[in-house]
Amino acid sequence: MVLKKPKLYLETSVISMYFQNDVPYLRDLTRQFWKDILPHTDVYISEVLLDEIKATEDPKLRTSLENLIKNFKVLEITEDVIKLSDVYLSYRRLPRGDALHLVSASIGEMDFLVTWNLRHIYKRGTQEMVREINTKLRIPVPTIVTPEDFLRRCEMAKRKITEKEKEKIRKRVEKEFPGCKALQDLHYYRYVKEIEWQTMTPSEIVEDIKIGSSKIKAKL
Repeated sequence: MVLKKPKLYLETSVISMYFQNDVPYLRDLTRQFWKDILPHTDVYISEVLLDEIKATEDPKLRTSLENLIKNFKVLEITEDVIKLSDVYLSYRRLPRGDALHLVSASIGEMDFLVTWNLRHIYKRGTQEMVREINTKLRIPVPTIVTPEDFLRRCEMAKRKITEKEKEKIRKRVEKEFPGCKALQDLHYYRYVKEIEWQTMTPSEIVEDIKIGSSKIKAKL
């Protein structure tokens, strides 16, 4: 079974931040996101982003931005996108461009919309508005995140269970199943996995189970 990669929609602020040397902390987070996260996802942008990049006055920077996104898939702006953006704007005061990004990610059935636009797109009220309208219209709801959110989740996923935790679990199963080594081993494994899976996505849990089961299948 081939697991589907998450579909990411990149909003213009993320693209621009890659070259924002005057904000080194966010720039470096963005570049780390590019290196650590993007290779494991399907990346999309929209014609809105292309139009916004065209407005970049510095020709050198514009070329750098164009080269950065040249391999990404592009979502088309249609009349349906414009109409849904009108609905968003009737609920919340946003720049039209921000609404178009939100709609593109929604109609494009993206899993995530990635942005550094904390003032409008990432704001809690905007996220609640998108969730409410999309749910009513039966349109997929993208999860709105920053590159930092992704990197933090990645760090959580890398967490390994400590030896102290393992020792505590071992004592627990010995107490629960005295004298029965088979049940102790089984529940020790279950309790360890319960901790590890807390920081995994559903697809990561599926992959983890399949890796373990494939080792047994090979022997059958």
